[in-house]
Amino acid sequence: MESQLRKNLEERLQNLEKEVYLVFPECHSPNVREAVNLLDKYPKVKTIPLSAELLKSKGMEDLVESFLPEYEEATRNYYEKQVKKGKMDKKDWESFNREKARKELCDPLNFALMMARKNYADAEVGGVEATTAEHTRRALYLVNKDPRKENIVCSCTMEFLTPVKLEDKGEGTTREIRFLTLADPALGKPAMEYGFVTSEKLLKSMKEGNLISEESYQKSIAKVEEEKRGYIRLKCDQAISALVWHKFLTQERPIGAFLCHSTAGSDQASLYVQFLRQEVIPAIVKALEEEKKHNPLLKDAVFISQECQVEAASDPRIGRKKAKGEAYAGYANVHLLSAVDTGNQHYKTFLTFTEMDSMICWSGFLKPIYDLSRSSPVKDIVLSALVAATQAIPGTAFAEKEKWQQKIYEMNKNL
Repeated sequence: MESQLRKNLEERLQNLEKEVYLVFPECHSPNVREAVNLLDKYPKVKTIPLSAELLKSKGMEDLVESFLPEYEEATRNYYEKQVKKGKMDKKDWESFNREKARKELCDPLNFALMMARKNYADAEVGGVEATTAEHTRRALYLVNKDPRKENIVCSCTMEFLTPVKLEDKGEGTTREIRFLTLADPALGKPAMEYGFVTSEKLLKSMKEGNLISEESYQKSIAKVEEEKRGYIRLKCDQAISALVWHKFLTQERPIGAFLCHSTAGSDQASLYVQFLRQEVIPAIVKALEEEKKHNPLLKDAVFISQECQVEAASDPRIGRKKAKGEAYAGYANVHLLSAVDTGNQHYKTFLTFTEMDSMICWSGFLKPIYDLSRSSPVKDIVLSALVAATQAIPGTAFAEKEKWQQKIYEMNKNL
């Protein structure tokens, strides 16, 4: 079956007024090389394929040297912050010099991010070889976060090449599911690292048992409350971003649901479920209503007001039973996950056992940065590159940008 996602993106590419420059730092990967070659069919997409071998060649010396002072300064500042946090030895920071900076800059990932920083590239597409943690860490200090955004968030939109059909005898209809978007498949903490859910109760019992002072209790509670607020803001950002991406990529009405082991309060004893129902989901619903006022992509978006198990979220036959009174239960096409471990495994299960196309979409960096999975097939690299091309805002045109894109492209062919 023809990919509707690709068709939608190709239609958007036709509306591009300027050429878009995409840099790929992992062209030592056969999959990335093949994807770059396939992108040649799109005249407005200009690819910049990088590899360690290419960066060691004499033809790249001038560009490396022109990037070097700014790379050294940005990296030194980052390392200094790491020392203060206790995550780096002070001796390593003090010994960082121009020669070490030059060696690091010749790492294709670092060089690609510097090309984005210096406007030689409009977007970067990586993560096929580098881990998500390493890719995003470097992007945060070389490309930087958008100051208007509090969180870096990602979502994954999937297209089932054989649509899932659900026969609903109760309604006398058959529902066809072709698209699904997951929020939080790559960033955030694993669920076990969120201690704020149970900390408040534990601290209260310690205080009542005179194990901690009133002052310590108040300070600890303040930290717990701040962590809870941070989690709520993160989930609001993830939900809004995923709903926007789903609409943008699929043109379907986005309907979101917060996935959980409980549906509509079925686990009444869970502190986490209570937290979702009382604080998190109401905050998401409120944030969505605010975003609708100025984002046309969210005009018809909905977020279900109860937590849902997977089948209650996306199968109306189950949704009617488990979440009575929720008009959209069973119709969700955007799944918001509790933490990175659940999100990642939800995505990887589909990737392993289902024939599908998928793309991972990111929000929050100053420039479009796209981090793929190390298990991404060629077609998913191409799709993510097309998303990057449609989202990139072409920087100011200058002769060096075009010159180096053409030079690197030709040099890469001869390696």
